[in-house]
Amino acid sequence: MVKGKKPFLSSAIWPGIVLGLLSTIPFVNYGNCLCCLWIVGGGFLAALIFKQEWGSITPGEGAIVGLVAGLIGAAVQAVGAGILGYFFRDMYLSSLLEIYSAFEIDMAMQEMMANFIFNPVLLMTITLVSSLIANSIFATVGGLIGGAVFKEKQSPAPPAAPPEFDQDELDK
Repeated sequence: MVKGKKPFLSSAIWPGIVLGLLSTIPFVNYGNCLCCLWIVGGGFLAALIFKQEWGSITPGEGAIVGLVAGLIGAAVQAVGAGILGYFFRDMYLSSLLEIYSAFEIDMAMQEMMANFIFNPVLLMTITLVSSLIANSIFATVGGLIGGAVFKEKQSPAPPAAPPEFDQDELDK
């Protein structure tokens, strides 16, 4: 390791995995409706872990480690979406068909849209791209906030010593 350089990946792996899982698990993922709670929280957690590993953090370092955590989380979300889409395809499809019938979309169009939406590669790609964008922004904000919160407070400089004086000067 080059002196003065701090690796961000080691501090961002677990927060990225956690934010990706929380953003993927059904019903738990609704936490992101509250100002992207899990994504911002993942960036904030990455900044905390970085501070614990290295002893100090700046807001800029917090932003970088938050960004890395967000990118890791996006990958986890894409894989999670593919897995959930595979296992719960029938349930999602029946819900989707109910929505289609409410809007009176013809059957051929419904089938085409369902096949398009439930293509696992397409689903993972769309999830990855959208998560990369959202996580990059909001996890960076979380890391920036964490860096500002956890940065070391600068103690004020001690007062300057009084100038030296010569006793002979005072006697005159």
